[in-house]
Amino acid sequence: MSTNQNILIVLGTVAANTCTYTSGNWDVNCADFCNITSNVVGDGSNLILYGTGTFSLKANITDFKEAIKDNNCLVIKEFPNYIQIG
Repeated sequence: MSTNQNILIVLGTVAANTCTYTSGNWDVNCADFCNITSNVVGDGSNLILYGTGTFSLKANITDFKEAIKDNNCLVIKEFPNYIQIG
């Protein structure tokens, strides 16, 4: 009697979404369709928005050195929230 078994081996880890800032450069993949609802304070690093999708801002982002945005990323900012650079 023969027995067929399927074995699945997973190597590596699944990347978390990029919507949460921890420290250093904040590399946001706009394909994650981030909806920022709490204020974010950077550490003087860069805010980098890349990929195709949207970045929705319903809070303030401050203390980033520079903001770099890919043309395929749409930023939706609700008044009076802002991104303060410099």
